[in-house]
Amino acid sequence: MIYTLPNGAVIDINTGLRNQWNSGFVGEVRIRNTSAVLLDNWSITLDLPVGVTVVNAANTLFSQTGSAFTIQPNATWLNEISPGEEVVLTFRANGAITDAAAIKPVSFSEDGVDYSLDTAAAPDVISTLFVQSTWATGAWLQVTLENTTDSAIVDWSFDITLPPGLTFASSGAVSFVDNLDGTWTVTPKKAFLETIPAGQTIAFGFNLAGDATLVGGVTLGEVTGETPPSAINDTITAYTFNGANGVLDFAIADILANDVSPDGGPLTVTKAFTVAGGGATQIVGDSIAYISNAADRGRIVIGYEVLDSHGNTDTAQVFVDLPAPPVLDVSDVTVDEAAGKARFTVTLTGDLYRDTVLVDWTTRGRSALPGQDFVAGTGALAFDAANRSRVIEVDLVNDAVRELSEIFEVVLSNPRGAEIGKHAGVATILDDAGDTGPIGFTTAGVTLSAALAGEFVVGYTLTVTMTNTSGATITQNPVFTIGVQDGMKLNLQPGSSVSQDGVTALLANHDDRYFTMAVNLAAPNIGGTIVDDGAFDPGDTATFDLFFSGSHFFVPVEERFEFNPPLIAELPDAPGGPLNLIYKGFNTTFFNRLEVTDADVKQSFQGIGAVGGDSVAIVSTHFMTNRTANVVKDNNFTMKDADLVDAIREAKAQGLKVLLKPHIDLDDGSFRGRINPQNEAIFFGKQADGSYADGSYGELITRYAAIAQAEGADSMLIGVELVDMAKNRANLPFWTQLIDDVRAIYTGELSYASIVGEELFVRFWDQLDYIALDLYPPLTDAAAPSVGELVDGWTEQPTTERGLEAYFNLPITDLLAGMAEQYGKKIVITETGFRSVDGSSARPFDFALDGFADLQEQMDAYEAFFTAMQDEAAPWLDGVFLWEWPNELPPYDGTIIDPKGYIPNNKPVLDLIEDFFLTA
Repeated sequence: MIYTLPNGAVIDINTGLRNQWNSGFVGEVRIRNTSAVLLDNWSITLDLPVGVTVVNAANTLFSQTGSAFTIQPNATWLNEISPGEEVVLTFRANGAITDAAAIKPVSFSEDGVDYSLDTAAAPDVISTLFVQSTWATGAWLQVTLENTTDSAIVDWSFDITLPPGLTFASSGAVSFVDNLDGTWTVTPKKAFLETIPAGQTIAFGFNLAGDATLVGGVTLGEVTGETPPSAINDTITAYTFNGANGVLDFAIADILANDVSPDGGPLTVTKAFTVAGGGATQIVGDSIAYISNAADRGRIVIGYEVLDSHGNTDTAQVFVDLPAPPVLDVSDVTVDEAAGKARFTVTLTGDLYRDTVLVDWTTRGRSALPGQDFVAGTGALAFDAANRSRVIEVDLVNDAVRELSEIFEVVLSNPRGAEIGKHAGVATILDDAGDTGPIGFTTAGVTLSAALAGEFVVGYTLTVTMTNTSGATITQNPVFTIGVQDGMKLNLQPGSSVSQDGVTALLANHDDRYFTMAVNLAAPNIGGTIVDDGAFDPGDTATFDLFFSGSHFFVPVEERFEFNPPLIAELPDAPGGPLNLIYKGFNTTFFNRLEVTDADVKQSFQGIGAVGGDSVAIVSTHFMTNRTANVVKDNNFTMKDADLVDAIREAKAQGLKVLLKPHIDLDDGSFRGRINPQNEAIFFGKQADGSYADGSYGELITRYAAIAQAEGADSMLIGVELVDMAKNRANLPFWTQLIDDVRAIYTGELSYASIVGEELFVRFWDQLDYIALDLYPPLTDAAAPSVGELVDGWTEQPTTERGLEAYFNLPITDLLAGMAEQYGKKIVITETGFRSVDGSSARPFDFALDGFADLQEQMDAYEAFFTAMQDEAAPWLDGVFLWEWPNELPPYDGTIIDPKGYIPNNKPVLDLIEDFFLTA
């Protein structure tokens, strides 16, 4: 308890219990002099509970009358309490006591003068003066100001009295004004000192010039200040939304209703700004208006600043959940070739955001080809409240060729004022009964060559036999189509080729399920019973081989090929259903090892468990000077080994599985995947005596292996995203040696984390326990993709240029399933995540992507990832670690500390993550 005495002294008195037993206790009293006044020849009287008798008090003369117990020190070193000094006295007593609060200070005597403590009030700010150093002509003093209230204090000041012979010399922290009466007024100069936070202390120093022996006469006056207003985060539901101009507004009075003015005076909103959302925010009269962006969805966050009558300010955030946007869907259609047109219906459902909704459309060829089977087209559609259905007409080409049923699509994109639900409408063209043909395929065989472990095929031969079953001689060179079952792709990368004399590829489109070819029956290498003039009579057969090279055709090892028109290679369907993940958690980085407390880490790990997570990947980062350096180093951003041990122990104490994940970064901030040391042997560091050299990569990894083993970490990575080092065949002996040495130390699961495009070239997967992937796939190029389009980004053939290159033209889920099949190992996604910024689903890997904060796109991207994994039922998937979870949790008041980043805390996506963790 703080007491201010009439002589200017301020003392902090606290009582306590050191020990208790049935018939007595040992009590203590702590007295701290928080003023600049020397306390001399002092004593204190305490009120004790009835029935308590003091029997001993160390280093004191004590007396007791009834419940009044007086202590006076008899040791010379206790007689004085200097400014800033604390003394502790103990006493032994008989009798019962409930708690230390029953021991109450009632009076304090100093130099023969008694002061009652009953009415002494604690000041809002306790000021303490310390003499740091003195010299012949001056002194350096320090002042601390402790805010004892539960509100911040601003605009503070106090007077300080200097004896004659002393004057202020300098201070970089505070300003002094001479009042010409022996006192000086002190005010803050530095911005960081302007506010004394609730319950906290600030400190500053200053120089005095003059006779240093007079320093003891310096006294501090009462600190005065003001309490700023308190703005409270709030969720606004009472708002209006104007569909004509997209303006959302709400009353300023509604957000001020919960804000607090310390003196009860009026509050004014002086600023309003967008925290999360694509639109602009402004103050209009008595309202705050938000001009929404066409891509806004879900929750937006608006910040505002309040001002009180004293000129003090505070800021808070308002959360606004936009109404669900309307949805655009396009229909499928089946039409006869002779009908002339295919008509797709686009329908708008739901409440309108805007008076007018717009969407673009374009045709896309599949087995039906633009120019040959339909007329390509593009356009835009407009909708309003009275016109919620529009028709797209696409002209068909009616030819005389006998064909199988063919398909093409109309694809919706770039919605303005709505979301796209079903984004692609499929037109099935039925062939005319009068067209000539057919060509029948009776047998087919496949020979695989140059395959990677029999799975990822970079070239193969397909043998096709054709029989004329039409009952008439065919004189035209036949056209036929090969393809794969619905939902799969015939994956021919750009630059691939199909070669065979006498067979001409009419379409080489890597985005199609079908590959159309014309056969020259008169070619000399077309085998079978064909006459020299090329006539293809009833019953004649033609046999030829197709050589596919440079393509990537996904084929599981056990696949059986059965070909029927139009020559289909079928892959097993995804089973669908719940996942059974071993690891469900987050990556947590520890860059700021000097700032994170044990309490922060405990609270952070508890937070992972609170949202259904059961695992944490602890990321510790070491550094290299540049990409060709041979030495690994640490700095102030690297965890100490002791801190790493504490973090693992805390995670285990909270019931979490632990993945130890050592990163290497470069001082210049460039990508770690380009690390390529001048001398790999020095980099890995294996020495002749079997040890690893200090500063080597091998020393770091084996040292971490020892920590992982000692602390019971469940898994560990031997490397993360070291692309050039892992792909280089010459480095394989170094990796093999390192893996062997780690396994001699550590018995947990071991892996290496690869990135997009690297996974197929890591040469030591067979030596590891599972395949670890840091996975940030570009899912779409669409401006405002629907969840369905983002799901397609995982399960369909890539449509982005980067995706085509990185994933070998395969659906991502197919690529992962194939790797698991090839190596007989499960996959753990050691990193994946999406920022809450516009465009993050197209560039989830881009930590620096600029754009407006978009909480809904983050939600949609995560929902698509979770949906894709659950729809596939991904039996190959053993775990997911999301990027990222903070090692110091943000406030629980809903404030979003990372409005455009990966961190999910206080964002709506966290509920979605929790649902996934609880069911996966």
